[in-house]
Amino acid sequence: MENEFKQLKKALDHTIFKDVDFNHQKAIQDIIYSEQRNKKRSKMTFWRNIVASTVVLAVCTVLFISYFQTNPNFLTKSLEENITISGNSKDMDKLGGKTTEEYPDIQDPGPLTKEELIERMMNTMDYFHTVEGKLLYSKFSKNEYKVNYQLELKEDQYLLNSDITYNDDIPDRTLISNGDKLYHITPETGVFSTENVTYRKGDKIRTIGIKQNIDGEAALNKRNRPYTGADQSLFPFEFVQSYLYENNNWTIVSQDKEMFGYHTIVVEGSISRRIGEDLVSSFKLWINRPTGVLLKRERYNPEGKIIDTLETTTFSLNTPIEDEVFQYNRIAQ
Repeated sequence: MENEFKQLKKALDHTIFKDVDFNHQKAIQDIIYSEQRNKKRSKMTFWRNIVASTVVLAVCTVLFISYFQTNPNFLTKSLEENITISGNSKDMDKLGGKTTEEYPDIQDPGPLTKEELIERMMNTMDYFHTVEGKLLYSKFSKNEYKVNYQLELKEDQYLLNSDITYNDDIPDRTLISNGDKLYHITPETGVFSTENVTYRKGDKIRTIGIKQNIDGEAALNKRNRPYTGADQSLFPFEFVQSYLYENNNWTIVSQDKEMFGYHTIVVEGSISRRIGEDLVSSFKLWINRPTGVLLKRERYNPEGKIIDTLETTTFSLNTPIEDEVFQYNRIAQ
């Protein structure tokens, strides 16, 4: 390197730098010092980056632990959301874009008084969001008709698919509401009538302390209810008014019988009512306690023989229902 500096000095002597004092030893020292300083700076920068990264990692760890302690299920929730997006219905119990989280669990009110039972049975639509079931009506032990229904209630509309069958397993009539229109369908003619759905739940019926009309009868205004073919069970307003509200000759004989996984109230009573030419002298009822839905009804003549029976054979509440069930084109195709 010393020879190189001598050659450099000779070259500079023929330039404007010829009068500048050139100390090659000092130049070498300056270069060495510069290299050492750069190495020192590089080492300092390296350790500074290590310290900064460690601090950031520590802060993130503390924040993660704090968030996890306050939100222990966030990892599971994120996984479920990812499953929902990918459409894995088995893992999410997901049907038709709906999950069970949309519907709260059915709440059992506990034992009811006679007055509370009447009021609940007149306002069944306030106690469930969806209901599915099969209903069988028999007269003198002969099957008259059966209804297979799926219903979802909203504040200002309802969705419905209901098959009504009289003789065999082929529905004689199907009712479908998509929320806007109600279609009446028969296998022979297809759609024979269509009507706009103008449903609204309305206010709850209050039966305790209600005024009576001039005839001394209960001045009750029945609520707007969907026509389902299973109204005697799902919305038994007229029956309750006639057999329970205006008649005191009945008692609650059980509060805890179980039907379809729910507490069921059993009622027995006597009355004098006619069904056509038949005289009803007594009756027995099985009522879903959480909702007031009439699951089973038996009416007897004075000889103790059954005149007619209304019986639910399958029943579930607040179970998600696929959207396509409520579409008319499902039947039309």
